[in-house]
Amino acid sequence: MWGDRAKIVLAAAFGVITIALVFTAAFIVASAMVLALYETVGVPYFFQGPSFVRATGTIFVGIGLSFIAWTFLYRRPTEVIVSTWITIRKLLRRVQVDQRLGRTEPFLPLGPYRFVRNPIYFGAVSALFGGGICFLSTTFIVWSILMFLWFWFVLIPFEERELSVLFGAAYEEYKKQVPKMFPTGRRFKGPRESLGLSR
Repeated sequence: MWGDRAKIVLAAAFGVITIALVFTAAFIVASAMVLALYETVGVPYFFQGPSFVRATGTIFVGIGLSFIAWTFLYRRPTEVIVSTWITIRKLLRRVQVDQRLGRTEPFLPLGPYRFVRNPIYFGAVSALFGGGICFLSTTFIVWSILMFLWFWFVLIPFEERELSVLFGAAYEEYKKQVPKMFPTGRRFKGPRESLGLSR
C-alpha cells in the first residue's frame, strides 16, 4: 500500500518538475525571440492598448482558469499530473503507447471533456494569451503561441495515439464528436450507454 503511494507521489513530483521545465523552457525561448525581434525590427516588449483590450485579456484569463478548475472537479490534480508525466516520459523515451505505465484513469468524457478533448491545454493557452493582452506583454503572447504549438503539434498527437490504443473505438468515436483544443459549441453526445455513463 505504502509502496503504491510512494510511486504515485514520486510520479507526481516528476510530473510537476517536467511540466514546470516545459513551461520555463518555452518562456526562455519566447524571451529570446522577443529580444531578437526588438533588436532587429524594433518590436517592443510591451505594446500600447486601450483599457477595453486589457479587459478582454482578463476575460481570456478567467475562461482559461475556469476550464482548468472545471477539469479538476472531474479529475484529481494528482491524476492529471501523473498521466501527463507518463505521456511525456513515453514521448521522450519512445516507449510503446500501449503501455499504461501507471495510467489507471477510465475513459469518462464528463464535464469540460464533453466540449473539448484537452480542456487543461486550452485553459493554459487561454490564460497565458489573456495574460499577455492584460499586461500588454509581447513576451507573454509569444509564450502562449509557443505553448500552443507544443500542445497542438507534439503533445496532443502523441497523447491521442496513446488514448486511442488504450480506449479503442470509444475514444475514436469521441474524437469525431468533440473538438481537439478549442471549444466550438459541439459536445459529446454518446454513445453514453456504451461508456457506462448515466448522465
